[in-house]
Amino acid sequence: MLISGFLWGASGLTFAIGIYNSGAAIALVMLALAPFFAATHSYLFYRTKSHPLTLVAAVGAVAGIAYMYGSQLDRIGAHDLFYTIWAPLIYGFNLSFLRRHTAINRISVSMVGGLVGAIVSFAMAKGIVEVTLVQLLPLVILGSLMIPVGQTAIGIGTKYIPAGESALISSLETIIGIFYVWFFLCEVPSKETLIGAAIVFGSVIANTLMQAYRAEGRA
Repeated sequence: MLISGFLWGASGLTFAIGIYNSGAAIALVMLALAPFFAATHSYLFYRTKSHPLTLVAAVGAVAGIAYMYGSQLDRIGAHDLFYTIWAPLIYGFNLSFLRRHTAINRISVSMVGGLVGAIVSFAMAKGIVEVTLVQLLPLVILGSLMIPVGQTAIGIGTKYIPAGESALISSLETIIGIFYVWFFLCEVPSKETLIGAAIVFGSVIANTLMQAYRAEGRA
């Protein structure tokens, strides 16, 4: 529980650091590599092979997200890769770890991850945290409800599907976020964003349906 909780906290922190240093576009594209890291870790440490369909779908998801942010990816330096590679690496490692240890309480893991993130963030800020009341409400909703529920759901999902598939499905958060912004803030996405979102969504859905069909055939 402590190991997985630490990994949850570390993945969130490294993702935030990647966005701060290299921008959201590069960080999101790199995060889409999590299914490959999850599959690689599962094979190297637990000798569990991911289905080729999942890997193909993961390629499609990366391609879709890269297409969405293509105009912002023309100047990727070595320092950008350094800052953004850790989040998908740790995230994929954690999903593989949770897949292996199904008895771990997922709610407790999420709680430990939040505590780790809070302590490290407070230390990095040197105790100086300035948040206005206007900013506080959405942060409270995000930190006390949305992120813990999402993390717990993803963790529970690893009990039933391989780590690579869990990471692939979680890549939909990038797409869903775009539609949240469209619906609540009336910011209409570009044609490239919609095409990229369709590629990601189609890749995830196609893999999910094919894996469900295969599971039904084995039943």
